[in-house]
Amino acid sequence: MQPEKCWNPDGKCDWGYLVFSSITIPGDERSRTNPGHGYPEHTESTVQYIIFKYENDWKNEITRRTIASQVFVPLVVHRPKVSTRVVVELK
Repeated sequence: MQPEKCWNPDGKCDWGYLVFSSITIPGDERSRTNPGHGYPEHTESTVQYIIFKYENDWKNEITRRTIASQVFVPLVVHRPKVSTRVVVELK
């Protein structure tokens, strides 16, 4: 099965989605026994970027997540063409 052509003129894009969540980092023993010391428990936000090779798989996943009422952000990402130029001048 070949990857489906993207509507971007150069044909290079990713079908994907973002998933937002958080993780809890437990505090160390010192923060529990001596408040104000050590590393307290805290929560960190995370963002996961899931990429699909095929547009149909991406559409099916969007349908599945929408039916399940999951929070996500679908994306079509166009990759820019980046070039680097190095110039050396002797004066």
